[in-house]
Amino acid sequence: MQVFEGLVYIDPPKTASTYISKFLKHCCIHEELYYNKHLGFCGDMRKFSNSLIFISVRHPLSQYRSLYRFGREGKGAVYEQIREAGYSYLYDPSRGSFSNFMDFMLDKTKRSVFYRDDYSKIDRICDMGLISYRHLVRSINCPFDIIARCDGIGQLYDIYIRRKIWHLAVRQERLSRDLLFLCDMSRSLSKERAKRFIEESPMANTTRKTEEYDYEICSDLERMLIRKEALLIDHIY
Repeated sequence: MQVFEGLVYIDPPKTASTYISKFLKHCCIHEELYYNKHLGFCGDMRKFSNSLIFISVRHPLSQYRSLYRFGREGKGAVYEQIREAGYSYLYDPSRGSFSNFMDFMLDKTKRSVFYRDDYSKIDRICDMGLISYRHLVRSINCPFDIIARCDGIGQLYDIYIRRKIWHLAVRQERLSRDLLFLCDMSRSLSKERAKRFIEESPMANTTRKTEEYDYEICSDLERMLIRKEALLIDHIY
């Protein structure tokens, strides 16, 4: 989470968050008040009553592809947790593939591997994919308290729709356009600075693309992806 006077950014991993954070530091007319990378919020929302709150999003399949590329380079929290759990072969080109990686990522029995996200907390309610889960727990205030009290997926979706703390979603797929629209919506940003930044600054924190990977997945995996990532796909995409 990144906070400026009048503007709050919620930054889930792998959603161009590094680039957006630098964009805000360059284009905001106010000093940064607070920054804690990828952190959600639990507290009194009244402190943000006069702020525009936005979140960055990216299609789940694109995020999984990015996570796979990142892991092939030995980078990222997902890679580290998979390696610690003894499944690093998923990134070995002689033994694994993107399809194998996706099969692993969508397997409910492997959820405890991702302990840094407290991912297994969702098990009691539903079978939700990691990308939608990461979006969910940054979209609502005190998410783990809410998850602990929820009776089922219907109630959880209702809470997400009614109580999400952000007002605007910036899509990675149309990032420049959405950031300029954000400038139109927020008095805290200089549109002239934004235009210059977008023209002059390349995307940050991108993985090397020196290798071509086979990103094809079978129809069964595609259906599973759509079902497990329904929160993000249905409500954003």
